Amino acid sequence: MRPALAPERFLIQRWPDGIVVFDRELGDTHTMNATTAALFERLLAQPQQLPDVTVAQLAAEQGSSPTLWADSLAQLGTSGLLPRH
Repeated sequence: MRPALAPERFLIQRWPDGIVVFDRELGDTHTMNATTAALFERLLAQPQQLPDVTVAQLAAEQGSSPTLWADSLAQLGTSGLLPRH
């Protein structure tokens, strides 16, 4: 089981075009583009909210395709950054 998605678990370095995340629990480092970074940081800020709801909110706020955000969510899942339920 993966550790919970909690802000204190991660060290984050922000750059103009994305972020680099170090996972303190697993010792892994991840790079993210701006879209995936925005989703990841929103998920950290709202850990009780379902990821699919966050994807829909970001798509509506940004006026962008939900598919774009869903692809980013899939990347986070593949990277092991999202807890498995």
